[in-house]
Amino acid sequence: MDENKPPVRFMPAYFITGGANGTKGIMKCASPSGWNGGDVTKVDLTFNGVDYTDASYQFSFYSYYGSFPKSGPFDGLTQYIQVRGKGFADEMNILCVLNGNEMAPISI
Repeated sequence: MDENKPPVRFMPAYFITGGANGTKGIMKCASPSGWNGGDVTKVDLTFNGVDYTDASYQFSFYSYYGSFPKSGPFDGLTQYIQVRGKGFADEMNILCVLNGNEMAPISI
């Protein structure tokens, strides 16, 4: 396999919402297997298998190994939650959600 040109993989995508009145539509698909945390690839969308989007969106894979502590009481404000994984990057805009509150990580 050429590392600069990963193999093409086709994954079914599903329409979620949007796309009316000039809004952006949202599509959802599963990520293919065989990628590791830290891998980056380009994603295009096609409706007919011939014509593709011009955008070539960049997609970054990450691996989640676990977190500590496993359970609480835990508020995330006065204590820390450690999330372990591979492929996390500052530009990913990672957020944790605790009790409906979004919290930015202290460090990545």
